[in-house]
Amino acid sequence: MMKTYCIHLAENTQEIDLYEYIDSQLISNSRVSFTDVDQYIEGNSKLYFFIPSYLVHSFSISRNEKETMEQFKARFFSEHDDIIINSVSDNQFFYHHEKSLVHLVNKNIINEFNQKINALGCTPIMLPEHYLNHFYVSESILEMNNRLIVAFEDGTGHSSNYLNLKQYISILNQGRTTLRTTFINISDEPFVKNIVKKPVFDSVSLEELHRNIMGLKLSEIPNLFRYQFSIKNILNRLKLSRLEKIVSIGLLLALLILPNLNIYFMKLYENQYKEATLEIFQSINPNTKRVINPKLQIDQIIKTSKIRPTVVITDLDIFKVLDGIDLDLINTMRVNVDSSTVELNFKNVSSLKYGIFMKLIQSMEVQIIDEDINNFDGNINGTIKLIYNNE
Repeated sequence: MMKTYCIHLAENTQEIDLYEYIDSQLISNSRVSFTDVDQYIEGNSKLYFFIPSYLVHSFSISRNEKETMEQFKARFFSEHDDIIINSVSDNQFFYHHEKSLVHLVNKNIINEFNQKINALGCTPIMLPEHYLNHFYVSESILEMNNRLIVAFEDGTGHSSNYLNLKQYISILNQGRTTLRTTFINISDEPFVKNIVKKPVFDSVSLEELHRNIMGLKLSEIPNLFRYQFSIKNILNRLKLSRLEKIVSIGLLLALLILPNLNIYFMKLYENQYKEATLEIFQSINPNTKRVINPKLQIDQIIKTSKIRPTVVITDLDIFKVLDGIDLDLINTMRVNVDSSTVELNFKNVSSLKYGIFMKLIQSMEVQIIDEDINNFDGNINGTIKLIYNNE
């Protein structure tokens, strides 16, 4: 069963009166800190948050069919610039088409309420509190939480205290012969009787007013709430345990961080590879400043090498050849003059260096007659046997 909550701000606005319903039946009501409201609201519930009407300025005005919303807003502020005290940019603008009403609320105030309610993971309806009595008796004055909530017939309203009641009665009496306002739950009826002739009094429980609001279609109620994406909102809607929330947040963070971490390591490996490649080329040709096209540059190094394809190698010339191709690559070497062969052993030589070495070997008048090489994780180990011309 889905729960429904109703929230009213207390006089100090730091606390709230929280009413909890199941199937329109009141289960509990309590006064709690507004800061801790998330501890009392279940996710996926419905919430009616009543904003004190003294924080909301209401205007009855219709939007023309051909007007865009921006044109309508411009016309509204132009027609009401003498009433609106604050700067236009300080106010959040809301328009309710069904009742032809505009509501203005200070942005700082409405954003604070919106942010707090948005994180609860429920379905919120945020409305001025004078609709509580307006939908019960359209023109009425309700006493609640030491304030008088005034609702006018057109849906506008306000809230104040007994000291200002006489002024509101005067406004309501303008152009009328009979006052039709109903006074609900008034504690000081004698005071009202002194300023109103034959007043109409009514008494109704707050729970009944709540149920009356709950029975309305959402399209009938001006909703000042604006949804914003929030991880906390989603987690509360999923009704996860504390451990599940921690795990979920961890997974979300991993999804956000890991791709960037992967890119970072890829760039790091790329730079290390470039540095290692440059180091190899510089060990072969110290004049190399940078490596752009490794294959092309290897071919150029071979072409400009002091070793010539037409060199006739004698018994002693083989040592000069090996000296010219960086003997640091070779772990051990055996020369058999009788058979004109050279046996070279490699240990933990990078595959790139070995490839360059083989390119150089292929450019000489030598022939590989045996190759016992293992390539493990980019490192070369093993032995090759060469035969050279000894004429």
